[in-house]
Amino acid sequence: LEKVTHAAQQVTQKADYDVRIAVSRNDQIGVLATALNNLIERVAERTQSLEQAAQVSAVQNQELEETLATPRRTQLSLVQSEKMSSLGQLVAGIAHEINNPVNFIHGNIKHIGSYVNELLSLIEVYQQQAPQLGTNSHILEEKLEAIDLEFMVKDLPKLLSSMRMGTERIRNIVLSLR
Repeated sequence: LEKVTHAAQQVTQKADYDVRIAVSRNDQIGVLATALNNLIERVAERTQSLEQAAQVSAVQNQELEETLATPRRTQLSLVQSEKMSSLGQLVAGIAHEINNPVNFIHGNIKHIGSYVNELLSLIEVYQQQAPQLGTNSHILEEKLEAIDLEFMVKDLPKLLSSMRMGTERIRNIVLSLR
């Protein structure tokens, strides 16, 4: 009876399923020892089955996690791709909207330059003819001084050139945005 009790304690406390009791008797203690041996063997088999099932379950869980991770990554990639596509369309639309007025300005700077040159030559003719206008020539001279014609004549070509360069830069930026 002590051997049966000791074996039962060893199995329950240490989970040692290799413990067996030598059965040499046919009485109730022998039957109890045989029953305990059978019980230990069945518990060992069930424990081994559960451990194998746990290992299979762990592998299946890992595979499932990997399977679920792939669609998540694909979904994130698709969302990112769609965002970039939308951003590209937005930038292209903005570039188009900027490009139209800039092209209008850039195309007309050349004409403004020629108009300004014509007006400046007209003013030069007026200045040459001013002494012949008589008493009203002082009005023309006062107006020319008030608007600082000399400065305008020097600055207008520079201003037009700066505007031309500015529109060129904007056009290049718009081109790179596209």
